[in-house]
Amino acid sequence: MIGDLAMRLLHAVVAGQISAAPLPPEDLKSVACLAQNLWFETRGSSETDKMAVANVVLNRVVDPRYPNDICEVIWQPHQFSWTNDGKSDQVRVMNPIDRAAWKRIVAISIDAVSGTLEDPTAGATHFHATYVTPGWAQSLYRIVQIDQHIYYRYP
Repeated sequence: MIGDLAMRLLHAVVAGQISAAPLPPEDLKSVACLAQNLWFETRGSSETDKMAVANVVLNRVVDPRYPNDICEVIWQPHQFSWTNDGKSDQVRVMNPIDRAAWKRIVAISIDAVSGTLEDPTAGATHFHATYVTPGWAQSLYRIVQIDQHIYYRYP
């Protein structure tokens, strides 16, 4: 769920097309889902980390092991920690710093959905924070660390 102000900003960014590629209105749901995921996974991270997490979702969409829809990939059970942590899933844009971060996240999401976003992970389908060690990490190929996230793909 996206808060009212966040949704208004999302619409404003899409309408203003501040990203590199135009976006058809029917892709707004995918942009909203991806932006929400980036908000909770990378709000305080670098631009490169935001791009990397967006690409993890996109790489899963094209991988036959996952759903072929951005929102379905994000809301698949136990794939992203924020979707099952018991906390509110509402994006709350509370101040100018949040507004700037949300606008940038939406712009990255637009580029991702429109297919113009660079993939700094070379095909990663998984990531985790550096302070955890999930069991699945040993069975995947480690690609790169960006900020506080480590990225992986299938061997």
